[in-house]
Amino acid sequence: MAGMGLAVAGNLVSRRALALVMRRWIFNSTGGETPFAHIADLPTRHASLTRENTRDVLLASGAIPLLVDGVRIPGMVGGMHWDGGVLDYHVDLDFGPGDGLVLYPHFYPHVVPGWFDKSLAWRRAGGANFRRALLMAPSPEFVATLPGAKIPDRRDFYTMPEAERLRRWQAVVDASAALGDELHELIESGRIAERIQIWDK
Repeated sequence: MAGMGLAVAGNLVSRRALALVMRRWIFNSTGGETPFAHIADLPTRHASLTRENTRDVLLASGAIPLLVDGVRIPGMVGGMHWDGGVLDYHVDLDFGPGDGLVLYPHFYPHVVPGWFDKSLAWRRAGGANFRRALLMAPSPEFVATLPGAKIPDRRDFYTMPEAERLRRWQAVVDASAALGDELHELIESGRIAERIQIWDK
């Protein structure tokens, strides 16, 4: 808890202050071909995802601090491993060089770098890390048409009766299907470029 408290306080000043108490681990099975090999915004280590450590890595990826115990991954130094969303909540990382596009399906038209940034309105990602990414998200106007004018989340389990939650969630599923149909039509007709906006912030 002391470490988390220090992280929260330091993060208010600068995201780089998280380096005092945390480091990022990236596990992958692509060897040196990961697009994140050059990441240096925070201390980052890379490791191979293997048959032996996959279970522990998956468990760690869901270990929410103060709610779920961290995981010690055999062969990895540095103590406990936690949910990577603490550092990279919406993944505001440079996708590296390349000729193709990175498709980034999202549920907001903005990107929040880390978990501790959620309530910091000034801490939002700019377009620099998304030079070759295509972020696809529902518009605020679409979200306003959903029940409660919001995207469903886990808090719904605690704030409404089950029947009401299921009714609302089904309405969102139906609305999302229509959104998918519209996307398909835009792709098939070649008019999708009409909906693309440059992220220049």
